[in-house]
Amino acid sequence: MKNRFIKSIKILTSLVFVLSFIWIMVRVDNPISISRLRSKYDVCDMMDITSWQTPQEYPNKISSNLNPQTQEKYIEATYNHIINRALLECRGKIPVEVLYKAHTINFVIKLSELAILGPTIKRAGQGPELGPVKITSENIGKSIIITKQLDEASTPRLTWLSGDYDTVSFDIRPLDPNKPLTLTIYEIYLY
Repeated sequence: MKNRFIKSIKILTSLVFVLSFIWIMVRVDNPISISRLRSKYDVCDMMDITSWQTPQEYPNKISSNLNPQTQEKYIEATYNHIINRALLECRGKIPVEVLYKAHTINFVIKLSELAILGPTIKRAGQGPELGPVKITSENIGKSIIITKQLDEASTPRLTWLSGDYDTVSFDIRPLDPNKPLTLTIYEIYLY
């Protein structure tokens, strides 16, 4: 009787563990395989001007705007001239769970002059640069989408820093530093 009771307890315990494992695998968002984001995750708030900082060369004007016709929100930074480079940063919480599920980071921007942009995702001031983007003459004054793959082998891995990320920055290097430059950012999102 005692052996039978112990045997049934072992079977019941094994059954509970197997069912728990199956429930976790089905209920939790694919804990073993990488899953994609199901929708866009907006990284920066275009209407909160206090979340935008310029730790280096300050723009002559930075503003948060709303187009009354299209209800499109955007940040606009205007520089009379840039010596070497300028840095524009957006501060906000980027949860590590969202970042690791994302396959791309996308920037919808417009530049008024030829320049090279270096977008970066940072945590506590550190993080990988996503590679330079050269704005060519055919893209001047036009709204363009820049997409950077986060899961490519050539992209620095974001997993070397633990915890939530807090900054997206733009390193702006104009090709002609004497010309005024306006950077308009319409949207920054993970997907």
